[in-house]
Amino acid sequence: MTSDAEEQQQAATFCADCLALAECRAYSASYPREPGVWAGTTEATREARAAAYRARTEARNS
Repeated sequence: MTSDAEEQQQAATFCADCLALAECRAYSASYPREPGVWAGTTEATREARAAAYRARTEARNS
């Protein structure tokens, strides 16, 4: 069994040259809780990025 970090590294390596990487990143940003690895990122990574983005947006709008 692989860890999340190992899984993400394997996916990032696999995804690096994919022709659909930009579209996949956009999809994964829109649905951060989608299970699995998308655009070389895990669900936990995407959720953390989404939370950071929400915090920055809220701070800017305050």
